[in-house]
Amino acid sequence: MWTLTYSGTTIYVQNPVLGDVTEYNVGQVLSKAASGKIYVYNKAPAVTRELEAQWNEMRAVEFDDLSAFFYTTVNGMVTTFTLTDHYGNAWTARFLEPTLRASIVADQRDSTGTMTVDSVAYPTTKRKKPVYEVQIRLRLEAVVTP
Repeated sequence: MWTLTYSGTTIYVQNPVLGDVTEYNVGQVLSKAASGKIYVYNKAPAVTRELEAQWNEMRAVEFDDLSAFFYTTVNGMVTTFTLTDHYGNAWTARFLEPTLRASIVADQRDSTGTMTVDSVAYPTTKRKKPVYEVQIRLRLEAVVTP
């Protein structure tokens, strides 16, 4: 289970699909001088980790929480937050895209119980809740120390 936390707001989402893409960026720039000599310099002070995570079947309630967290709580890419991954590592994280990519892939049927009429129990109408495929890109900036 992943936990996303910022300023008193905490949401929980299921673990993403295994095989997520992780990139390690040293933050170096490669360039050529006028003489043609190649030189490299460090632009960033440390190695950063970028993660692309995907959920193939995220439930509607989790997607609603993630959407509210993304659009309202951290305002897209603006604010960093704490991400605790499924290994228990707590990271300072930031969304890397201004859009939450999601599509409805199925409907989750939800039975709400029974309704009794003249002492006969009838099943209530089943409601459909969407199931989403969601993709996000994150920069994991540092491990948060307890």
